[in-house]
Amino acid sequence: MQASERSRARCIEFCTWFIDGREARTQNSKTVVFSESMTADFDRQVKAGRFYLNDRANVYRPTWKGTCLMTWKFLFPVSVILRWRIKAELGS
Repeated sequence: MQASERSRARCIEFCTWFIDGREARTQNSKTVVFSESMTADFDRQVKAGRFYLNDRANVYRPTWKGTCLMTWKFLFPVSVILRWRIKAELGS
């Protein structure tokens, strides 16, 4: 089983638990659509270098690049500047 197939199967398993199980058994259900969109999104993130697929645990994990890109906006000077900018745009 390839990595993308394993991740799709794991996503369907999660979605089956998360959404009503009876609906997940049909081929055109919301679960399958959600699973395919999440897998496609994570595959794009892997190609961009933000995540990698951990084969042992069969989960996507962030890379150092992805971690920095996801968290830089929460650091001190940037977070304050972003708050000021949002307040200025709202006019308050």
